[in-house]
Amino acid sequence: MGDFAQTMLRQFYFASFMLLLWEQAQSSSNTILAAIAAKAVKEAKYHRRHCGEWVIRLGDGTDESALRMQAACAVLEPYLAEFFQVDEVVLEMSKNSILPDPLSLRAAWLADVCEVFGAAKIAPPDLSHAHKGGRKGRHTEAMGHLLAQLQYMQRSFPNMTW
Repeated sequence: MGDFAQTMLRQFYFASFMLLLWEQAQSSSNTILAAIAAKAVKEAKYHRRHCGEWVIRLGDGTDESALRMQAACAVLEPYLAEFFQVDEVVLEMSKNSILPDPLSLRAAWLADVCEVFGAAKIAPPDLSHAHKGGRKGRHTEAMGHLLAQLQYMQRSFPNMTW
């Protein structure tokens, strides 16, 4: 299930990545996407700052909070490199200047994470070992349970409208 440290760390990783993505997407060749990105940057900055502060507070807090943050790092680290995985769709979007190539965000993202981790007294993540295949639909057994929960209402009430 995870705990608060895991939730905050997961959100921090994602917010840091999305902030970089939205910042670059502001210059998208798709004007609608560029406008969405311009608005999204403000929200992403808030989420990145908020979660980053929690990562620091927990990592550099009590012995218990530091242990929980280290445990969260161990749980989430194998999934981090998937932010930067590319497929044919991502390459095409990058080639057409619609969205940036995620791999081009890696160094800035890692620098941001390392800066927060330094303040939190946490070792930087190791991206050399990673799960791969999520973009191609290869998931662990946990995905089946998650999908079952997410699809509960629609399956229970198939003709329901919102």
